[in-house]
Order: sequence, then structure tokens, then C-alpha cells
Amino acid sequence: MNDSSSSFKGPADARVVITEFADFQCGYCKEVQPTLKQLLQIFPNDIQLNFRTLASTAHPMSLAAAEAARCAGKQGTFWKFHDALFMANDLSSETFGKLARDLNLNVPEFDQCLSSGEMRPGIDADLSDAQRLGINATPTFLINGRLLTGAASLQEFKAVVEQELSRTQTGSAN
Repeated sequence: MNDSSSSFKGPADARVVITEFADFQCGYCKEVQPTLKQLLQIFPNDIQLNFRTLASTAHPMSLAAAEAARCAGKQGTFWKFHDALFMANDLSSETFGKLARDLNLNVPEFDQCLSSGEMRPGIDADLSDAQRLGINATPTFLINGRLLTGAASLQEFKAVVEQELSRTQTGSAN
């Protein structure tokens, strides 16, 4: 099963694909979330956001949070769980259970998913991809392959997105 399919937001044929490598316990990752939401509102038909996990050993609940988000994704609520994790004051097993209940997930199915470790291969694949790309900090973004690191401003994101839209429009009918 491809458990990462639920971690995409935006049109499948978007001209700009933003791949975010993030950690649910990273303060800068949390800080950039409102900016990403604004960006998706500004360019609703042009951007696809792809969330990839880069769990850090410096953050003890990072891996568990990534697994919880993916388990929620199995029930079609990845993005709601993602947002709730970034809004949470602390991350713990109790927090994951509360969020699962608050989002009306099938809690026994969610708990079974968490305890099974079935989401680890996808998380490990994200880590391998990050390492292959030389990415070792969060948040890091690839915008159509162009690197942007840190909690960039809306203006920084918009500039790169607009450049990519201009570049991808060249030679097209639009």
C-alpha cells in the first residue's frame, strides 16, 4: 500500500509541486504552516503540496507523530491530523489518541495501525530520499526541484512560485 498518497494537497496536474520535508516537533516547521496555507489560497489551481517526513532524533516524538499522521491518512484525514499536530502544545501518545477521537477516526483501527509499525517503511523512504537529495534540516522545500530552506516568508515562496509558473508557461497554450 502507498501510504503517502494522502499527503498531497492540490491539483494532480499542478504546474508547481512543492515538496516539504518537515518534522512535526520542529518549531520552524510549525511556524511556516500558515504561510503554506496562504500560498495554496493564492495559487489554488497551480500548486500541489507534498508533505514528506524528516523525523529528527533530536525530537523524541517526531517519529511517532509521523506514524500517527500517516495512520490518520489511512482513514482519509491526513491533512486534518497534520494541522492538529502542528497546533498541539505537546506531542504524546495521549495527544494522538485525543486527536483521533476529536477527528472521529476509527480509534481501534488507528491504534492498531500505530502499534503495527506499518507506516515505518514510508517514513524511512522519506528519510532516504532526503539523504539522497542532501536534505538534513527542517523545514526544507523543493519547489519544482528548486531548494528553499527554513521557514521562508510568503514573499519568498511567491517569488519562486511565480518564477516557476512563468518558466512552465513558456511554450504552453496558457
